[in-house]
Amino acid sequence: MFFVSKNSITIVLILFMFLPFSTKGSAASEMTKKLLQLKETSFFQETFDIVIHNEPRIVPDVKIINGNGDEINLSNLYGKKLLAIHFWATWCIPCIKELPTLEMLGSRINNEKFLIVPISVDRGKPEKIKIFYNDIDIINLQIFMDKQMAAARLLRISGIPTTILINEQGYEIARVIGDRDWSESNIISLIQNLIN
Repeated sequence: MFFVSKNSITIVLILFMFLPFSTKGSAASEMTKKLLQLKETSFFQETFDIVIHNEPRIVPDVKIINGNGDEINLSNLYGKKLLAIHFWATWCIPCIKELPTLEMLGSRINNEKFLIVPISVDRGKPEKIKIFYNDIDIINLQIFMDKQMAAARLLRISGIPTTILINEQGYEIARVIGDRDWSESNIISLIQNLIN
């Protein structure tokens, strides 16, 4: 959780994190229905600890920094069948182990339908992330930053790594808290199933 030095603001932020997001109507999306069906299978339960929303949730249009240092709206990235918004940091040991598996996942999935959006919460400039990617041999992941953690707060990220799955209409359908080996065949199959 993110704490501010003022006690009253801290309480408001904590309460805000537990209030439900607004949802899109009463009907669950096709992708949400698929996820809920898959959640009942044994491979899913063994492989993929995930919070699936019964109804898609509206995602606030947050601002992030791209690899060129330009501010963009997250909504500029909508339109793919599925987005994986992944919050991480260079000082987070589980994140460092997980990033190469995210890159492997991205290389195995049709990039016209699926996009990984790795958002670093590190302070500094995008060059810091470029150097870090180079050090751990990340070649194909894009660079995005949330230096003040404003996007993380608006999206209610309480720890890293956290990955939010967003459908093509821009609604959150699920959330993965903690690290995963995204290159596992079961996870690749799950993502392919969702976008086909």
